[in-house]
Amino acid sequence: MSSRCVYIENEGALFRGFGRSHPTEVYSHREGGWRPYKGSRPKPIEWGYEISEAEAHRMIEEEAKRLAAAGLGDFTPKRE
Repeated sequence: MSSRCVYIENEGALFRGFGRSHPTEVYSHREGGWRPYKGSRPKPIEWGYEISEAEAHRMIEEEAKRLAAAGLGDFTPKRE
């Protein structure tokens, strides 16, 4: 993904794309990383919150720890 991408949090899910209204990928712990987003676009103006790349990585790491603590497996994030 280009350096122009933005990270978007919406209802606990993490997305990235070229603007808040146009997510192109969604993060999936189950599938081990970023996957194409197949939902409808463009999103309404009130959809999601733009967050920093550091916040996105923090979200990924915190969810991986939560899943591991629940005994659901090792979801250690893979660095791109």
